[in-house]
Amino acid sequence: QCRVLENQIRSKELSIKVEKINSPGMPFKANISFKNLDSLHFKLVKIKFEDYKKWTKNEKRDVRFKNIVESKSIKDWELYLENEGDFQRHSGDVKVDQLSLGFYVLLASASKKFIYKEEAVSVTPFWVSNMSYLTRRNAKQEVEFFVMNRETGAPLKGVKAKLYYRKYNYTSRKNELKFLGEKTTDSDGFFKMESASDYRNFYADFSFGDDQLNTEESHYQYRYSEGGNSLRTKTIFFTDRAIYRPGQTIHFKGIVLESDNESKNNIKTNFKSTVTFYDVNRQKISDINLVTNEYGTFSGSFVIPNNGLNGRVSIRDENGSKYLAVEEYKRPKFEVKFNPIKGSYKLNEEVNVVGVAKTYSGAALDDATVNYRVVRNASFPYWCRYYYGYSPRSAQKEIENGTIKTDDNGEYNIDFIAKADKAVNAKLSATYSYTIYADVVDVNGETHSSTAYVSVGYKALKINATIPDRLNKSAVDTFNFSTTNLGGEPEFAKGNVKIWALKMPNKYFRTSLWEKGDKKYITKENHENDFRVDVYDDENNRHKWERNIKVYDYDFDTEKRQALELYHLSEWESGEYVMEAITKDKYGEEVKEIKYFTVFDEHGKHIAANKISWFVPIKRKGEPGDKAEFLIGSAAKDVKVLYEIEHKNKIVHKEWLDINAEQKKI
Repeated sequence: QCRVLENQIRSKELSIKVEKINSPGMPFKANISFKNLDSLHFKLVKIKFEDYKKWTKNEKRDVRFKNIVESKSIKDWELYLENEGDFQRHSGDVKVDQLSLGFYVLLASASKKFIYKEEAVSVTPFWVSNMSYLTRRNAKQEVEFFVMNRETGAPLKGVKAKLYYRKYNYTSRKNELKFLGEKTTDSDGFFKMESASDYRNFYADFSFGDDQLNTEESHYQYRYSEGGNSLRTKTIFFTDRAIYRPGQTIHFKGIVLESDNESKNNIKTNFKSTVTFYDVNRQKISDINLVTNEYGTFSGSFVIPNNGLNGRVSIRDENGSKYLAVEEYKRPKFEVKFNPIKGSYKLNEEVNVVGVAKTYSGAALDDATVNYRVVRNASFPYWCRYYYGYSPRSAQKEIENGTIKTDDNGEYNIDFIAKADKAVNAKLSATYSYTIYADVVDVNGETHSSTAYVSVGYKALKINATIPDRLNKSAVDTFNFSTTNLGGEPEFAKGNVKIWALKMPNKYFRTSLWEKGDKKYITKENHENDFRVDVYDDENNRHKWERNIKVYDYDFDTEKRQALELYHLSEWESGEYVMEAITKDKYGEEVKEIKYFTVFDEHGKHIAANKISWFVPIKRKGEPGDKAEFLIGSAAKDVKVLYEIEHKNKIVHKEWLDINAEQKKI
């Protein structure tokens, strides 16, 4: 086992990610992730997609790899990785020079020989194309395609799409590729694949002049049949309870409707129905013939046999059903609960939780056995990931258990030490939730349980501010503001709130499709020249932006007022802001709440932040005849936006909008 573990630690590993489709005539990035490697050898080959699919389908992995390696290379290069010798996985981005249209495979190996299984190797296929596409499946199981220019977003008219699906051949026991048809995009870059009479997977092969793009991924269609809105009869059953004992009588009532599943529901009067009672094995016990009255309802009853199996039984007619439970159960004689937990606690100090057991007559249940256990979980502030680059974790752990007795008042006291996880650094400001499970057993063996929760952290106080993530400067300027203990109980405090405008970048950034690596193989200067809208470090992480102008300073006292009024909010500039509220808990520890939010102007011409996509609901609820309002915008120039309105699974309005570094109200 030690040898196996050592081999795992010393093993060489390599994986490479490239965006599935890249634009021609522009450099792009590949993300390399490796372990225990000193250098990498790259080979870039351009091959026919049809050959690649044939090799993938018919050849073994080593044969496929050999075919790709032996294909004509259009570029070879080597990269020194700076192996730190720590046996850990590292990653970073490398630049791939601009390419022409076509299908490519990027090969990487720890050895220039590119021998499969002997060294760490990676095979990464990708396309270079001016086309991009979006898909969706509508309520009729039609798959809709929108094909656009990859750089401008403009819809592409006249794109040919050949469609293929896979069908299993039971004779050859293989999936066979069948031609499904050919489509051409309209002026909106749109076409759709009609619904199918059976389940199927299909893919599309696009061509536009000398540009080709294969979706590769399968688009799944479910079987669809017309008549979804046709009228059908349904019965809705009601019973006097959900659980019964053997020998009891089930009293039921039913209402019969003629419905189209949307807005039309008509009662059916004088409708004949046979209601049947089935046991747990779906065997008929008895039935009854009924006729609906002038209100479209009927009623009846069944007696549950004493000698049948317990479990889930049902009553049903040809248009509906209802399931019920038949169980041998006793009426409970007492209940168990915990008293509300008040006050604040510190880590590594004793916590006291009080519970009580009482009979349903109100008498205390004394001298009952209480089996308890305490389980610890941890949670961390959301900002940990932004500040430290990872999400901390702490494993769930049972920290205490025992057995005690209830006293003369039916009460029981559970005391435990609120132990912290020593493996978690205190600077992460973890909050520990302790779950107390109590099972109370009386002298007859009847058992009932209850659960209580106690939250304890390095701070004993919590500041709560309901400022939304996106704040309309023309709307409400006063928000709830309170201080509580970690259990959510009010605990008044005095302190100060400050708000700063943040110094935003002067341009928008495109977020990476993969995690930021710990290695830099592209200098910042070269990155700025070749990938001017891509994130290099944390340029789009507002948690690391510099604070600019202080716009708000207020001393609070939550005993006197539990609200925060943002004075002169309408005069604030649109942009990103940060709130910092500071107070002290009863132990004198500083408590801080930091909240980031965006202030926007619904009447402004430009969006509040440097983002490629900006969509904000202003009014999303109303009476019939009212107007809904939304903001849509972008910090980028010459942006095409497809705007649609869907109602009851139908597109009732569709248009392309032109956005030019602006904000529009819809």
